[in-house]
Amino acid sequence: DEEEDEEEFVPLYPTPHAPFETEILMLKEFKEKGVRVGKHERQMIQKFIEGIVELDLTKAETLMLINLRPSGKKKHAIVKAIVESSAERFASEEELDDLLTLVKKYLL
Repeated sequence: DEEEDEEEFVPLYPTPHAPFETEILMLKEFKEKGVRVGKHERQMIQKFIEGIVELDLTKAETLMLINLRPSGKKKHAIVKAIVESSAERFASEEELDDLLTLVKKYLL
């Protein structure tokens, strides 16, 4: 009767699982809307990072740009809030516009 004495093993941490139906539906919805997911998303982020190398942004500034993806009417204000001393670091509004063009091209 050793089998009766053994307790069922229950892990104390989450275990991997098959994707839930809701996760599958969300991915399908993202793809239909044109949202980049997976490998394509990583490639686009890498191209964005390569495109902004000459701007000499910090890692934190780059990460915030990637996460926030400034767009819309307040995109200039968002970038100016993210990039420390942006008035001195961007010689002209054209440089700021160039950055926003890269955001639009690779992140939106």
